[in-house]
Amino acid sequence: MLWHGPTPYLGLTDGPLTTWTYGPVPLLLNLPALLAENMTGALLIAGIINLLTAIVPAALAVVLKTFPSSSSTATTAQLLPAPTDRRWALLLCLTLSPNSSLHYTQSDNAALAFGLLSCLLLVRARDGDRLRRPLSALCAALAVCSKQTSLGLIPAQVLWLGFTAGPRFALRVALRDALTCAAAGFSLAALSIAWFGFDGQWLNLVGLPALFPYAADLLERARVPWLALAGYVVLPAVGMIVARRTVFRRDSPWLRSALV
Repeated sequence: MLWHGPTPYLGLTDGPLTTWTYGPVPLLLNLPALLAENMTGALLIAGIINLLTAIVPAALAVVLKTFPSSSSTATTAQLLPAPTDRRWALLLCLTLSPNSSLHYTQSDNAALAFGLLSCLLLVRARDGDRLRRPLSALCAALAVCSKQTSLGLIPAQVLWLGFTAGPRFALRVALRDALTCAAAGFSLAALSIAWFGFDGQWLNLVGLPALFPYAADLLERARVPWLALAGYVVLPAVGMIVARRTVFRRDSPWLRSALV
């Protein structure tokens, strides 16, 4: 619909409704697939985009830098894992990645990719490179524009910056970060509204999802993906509870990830 002109965010009486109730970023990300001359080529291009969306952000996060600097006098080289450790970390990350991210072109993939890039840029900005903070805010906004439920990423980052800044600067740093994210988010929203209009987007991104019913039986619904819930939710939660004194302190390298 983007390629041929119609907006993908139609109103109830404007044309066919689709099942796309997410932001426009994943649609734009996958537009190169339409350059193919046939369905086979389109699937190959889309598959390559999907794999790169999963691999590139993870590789950047693991290879470039994964931990913020602490208050100690350790050098950056000492804080970085060894090259062999980083390669194993990347392989482990990709091995444990949800299979659905590799099987399907979905809004989650773009949201996770931009969210991870936002966290990486945030850490590097926290280490002194202030120019990267606007880019981090932009990536966070792109994550929300990929899937609305990624909004929790922004308050998590604001809290982390406030906690790590110390009591004297916490409020100022957190407020400045919140305003930076708000500016990035409202800028993208303004561009999206100018392109697609407000009413259709509100209907598809807010109105329809608000009417989606919850599962009739939550226990039965949780039984189907029980392995994923155990690995991605229960196990990390237990780990954070057991190691709470290590995780939830101002200089902890795990605090940002725990909040996110």
